[in-house]
Amino acid sequence: MSLLEMVETAESSKTGFGGAGSATPSLDTEQHLKKMTVSDLRDAVQKYVSLDELAELLFNDRKKAEAELRGACDQVFLNNQDYLCSAEDQARLTTSLLDVVFGMGPIEEFIDDDSVTEIMINGANEIYIERRGVIEKTNKKFANDEQVRVLLDKVLAPLGRRIDESSPMVNARLERGHRVNA
Repeated sequence: MSLLEMVETAESSKTGFGGAGSATPSLDTEQHLKKMTVSDLRDAVQKYVSLDELAELLFNDRKKAEAELRGACDQVFLNNQDYLCSAEDQARLTTSLLDVVFGMGPIEEFIDDDSVTEIMINGANEIYIERRGVIEKTNKKFANDEQVRVLLDKVLAPLGRRIDESSPMVNARLERGHRVNA
């Protein structure tokens, strides 16, 4: 039973036209559907927009590149049969993917939050923030350590700085005044 059929069955049972059938999906259907992740969405989006095309668009017109990626995400959600994904999940996943591609990934919301005075990344799974003098662990995570390294490269490249085995530590100030210490 497809997701659309499950919704139609649920709707008909709510209105009384569906007979005595249950509106809950069968165990087989629940096991078939899985929760989509940002990585799943990133992989699926590549069927609708190539990374080269997106990079060229980004170089020429960031807004157009964002619109193209958002449209590709919409296509994935319209044509997806393997994932259980509510409208809220779709919006969250799309925003997360846009943050990864065009922004700072899972820390984007903290950069935009004026009450956050420091962001500390201690590996892919540990992100802390300081807000009003209090350090708190967040529930945000990077997909893996490689995503952390990509973010560092993205942040440091415009400053002419890098971090690697020959230069394992860096201390830099970003143009908006943020400090990076890695």
